[in-house]
Amino acid sequence: MGLMLEAFDAVPEAAVPAVPPGWTEGWRAGHEEGLAEGRRAAEAEGRVLGHALAESLQVAAFSFAEARALVLAALGPLFARVADSLLPALAAQALGPWLATLVVQAARDDLACPLVLGVHPSQAEAVRPWLPAGAPYRLVEDPDISPGSARLALGEGECALDLEGCLAALRDVFAALQQPQDQKARHG
Repeated sequence: MGLMLEAFDAVPEAAVPAVPPGWTEGWRAGHEEGLAEGRRAAEAEGRVLGHALAESLQVAAFSFAEARALVLAALGPLFARVADSLLPALAAQALGPWLATLVVQAARDDLACPLVLGVHPSQAEAVRPWLPAGAPYRLVEDPDISPGSARLALGEGECALDLEGCLAALRDVFAALQQPQDQKARHG
């Protein structure tokens, strides 16, 4: 007799347990209820995290604004001193050398026309030592010119130097630095 092997071709029918009536509906209801509860929990957690993030951002923004205000408050006296004392003194010292440079340049450019320098009478003595000897210029004291300013006339052309205007612009810059950040945002 020959060897008998087991045949695997035939698949026995598996015994599938019968689903009790109403079980599927109960499972679906439980699943939907669990899913809804999970969504509510996720939304609640999202709200908590959102509030925490908003609070952290407010604290950070306040800290920045507070730190900026403290730094600017500390620098305020320095800005005021620079704008009110140092810059005017520097401008007064710079007027003479500035005019001397312009006189030399004008003399090089056009020797035929003498340069007329107009300064405020209070500035004339401070400017005179800086002007080169022998250059074709005439220094005129003009009370209509503000201290720290000068008017240069050469032939038909005229030029004005306004150190006071420069100082005013620098004071405006210092004032803008001290302006609170939220006012800048509102007013540009």
